[in-house]
Amino acid sequence: MRVLIVVVVTLFVSLTPLAAVAMPTINCHCFRDRSFDPQQPQAADGYFLATAQNSFFAARFNISKKSLVMKKQQGVASEDLWLAYWLGEKSGQQPEALLSRKQADESWATIMDQLALDESPLGKALVNALAVTLNESAVMTLHPDQLIVDAILVNHSLISGDELQRLRNAAATNQMVILLVALSDQQSQTAEQLYSEVLKDGRTWGELVDRTALNTKQLLLKFTRLLGREE
Repeated sequence: MRVLIVVVVTLFVSLTPLAAVAMPTINCHCFRDRSFDPQQPQAADGYFLATAQNSFFAARFNISKKSLVMKKQQGVASEDLWLAYWLGEKSGQQPEALLSRKQADESWATIMDQLALDESPLGKALVNALAVTLNESAVMTLHPDQLIVDAILVNHSLISGDELQRLRNAAATNQMVILLVALSDQQSQTAEQLYSEVLKDGRTWGELVDRTALNTKQLLLKFTRLLGREE
C-alpha cells in the first residue's frame, strides 16, 4: 500500500510542471498599488490609467465594471472590446456575438462590412482604419479603438476635437486621454495643460490624481455624470 502511495505522489509531482505549462496565459489586470504614495510616486500609475478607462467604458456602455475586468483577465483585448460594443450598439447586434466572431478569427473589417452600417464620417474613418490593420505596409495614424474613444469624448463635449487631436499627436493613449478628462473636470486646467505636466515637467499620473483630489473609486459615477447617463 505504501509503495502504491509513493508511486501516485511521484507521478503527480512529475506531471505538475506539464500541467502548469498547459495552462492558458491570462492577463492578470491586477494592481498591487492602488493609491498614491509620495515615496513611490509612479507605483500606482498603471492602476489609475486602467481604472479610468474601465470606468469610462462601463459608464458609456452601461455594463458591469467587474465583468469588463474579467473579460480582460480572460485575455480579451481592449481594442476588441471597444469595437464589439461600439459596433454592437450601432448595428443592434449583441456585443458578445461580435466578440465570438472575432475570436473565431474573423477580421473586424469583414464583420463591419457584413453589418452594412451607414457610412457616417466616423464609419468611414473606422472602415479605413480597419483596412489599414490588414495592410502591414500602411502607416496607421489612429487605431480603430482610438477613433471610437475620440468620437465619444467629442460627441459628449468632454473635450474639443482640436485639443484631442493635439493630445493624440503627442502620443496620448486611450487610458491617458480618459484620465486627463477626469482630472480636468476636477479643476480649471485643461487636459492639454495637465498632459504637459507629464511630458515636460515629469509629473506622474499619481501626482496629478493626488493634487486634484480625484477619487478614483468614484470614477464610474463621475463618468456616468459626464456622459449624461444618470437616471
